[in-house]
Amino acid sequence: MTSTEGKTTIALCGTGKTYPVASTGQGQALADAYSKLRVAPGTSVLMWVDGRIVSSGQPPVEQVEVQNLSRGTLNSPCEG
Repeated sequence: MTSTEGKTTIALCGTGKTYPVASTGQGQALADAYSKLRVAPGTSVLMWVDGRIVSSGQPPVEQVEVQNLSRGTLNSPCEG
C-alpha cells in the first residue's frame, strides 16, 4: 500500500490491481499503520488485511473497504 497527497491506495498481490482505500471500516486505522511503518512518503508497505471491494458514488468507483488489519512490513514482496 502507499499514500501520497492524502490518498491511500492498496495494490492486491494476487492481481496487482490498485484501488483507493475507502474511508469506512478500518480505512483510517490502515492509513495510521502505514504512516508508522513507512520510511518516507510514498514508500510501499506490505499489509495483510481482510476486506472487500465496494463500489460507490456516481459514476461508481471501486474501493477497498478494510475490515481487519493483521500486520504490515517493509521491503517484503507479495507472497503467494
